[in-house]
Amino acid sequence: MQIQDVILQLLLKQPFYGYVASLVTPCESSSIPDILLDAASSPKLLYNREWFEGLSGQQAMGAVMHELLHLVLMHPFRRGNREKLLWAVACDMAVNEYISPSMLPGNAVTTGKIAREYREKIPPLESAEAYYEILLENNGNVSFIDRKSEVQLVLKSGLELKAKPCSEDDSAEVNRNALKSMISEVLQQAEAEGEVPDGLQKHIVEVYSSAQM
Repeated sequence: MQIQDVILQLLLKQPFYGYVASLVTPCESSSIPDILLDAASSPKLLYNREWFEGLSGQQAMGAVMHELLHLVLMHPFRRGNREKLLWAVACDMAVNEYISPSMLPGNAVTTGKIAREYREKIPPLESAEAYYEILLENNGNVSFIDRKSEVQLVLKSGLELKAKPCSEDDSAEVNRNALKSMISEVLQQAEAEGEVPDGLQKHIVEVYSSAQM
């Protein structure tokens, strides 16, 4: 399935993501292995066409939704001085909460898989910051390996999962604020149509009412 077809399907079936997709420009790139959000002032969705068109329709939609959620939640701007690999995993845990398991790859990191490994309840639909603190507290139970384009998690049970670091943006604050304002306008439109996924609204309020990223 071509990426333009996926975006059209999102407009029809998942309008919230269709609204957000209107902000990004899909750009084919053979220099990346899969898909990556370039969170510049004019966001781009970079994708490897051969990889993308080899996905099932459901997983192609899930891949696009995953990147759009990172944009909505401004993850590329919010790491601060947090450890990069843990932050990447925490961000993936946060966005994958809103995507059906059937739309995720089998080795995607999720709160359910991490909870089973830690043998403790992990709250659903939380922020990346909250999941980061949980990972930090249980750091001895998981090995994090930097694979450049992805983070590999090796759990004590032997299960191997993968997360992908956000493409961090170090542009001027004025550009980040312009992007934040642009996304905020689209989210207000989506909210007016009643299309915001359950549980996401509180995090949108936290991100877009805060003066800090």
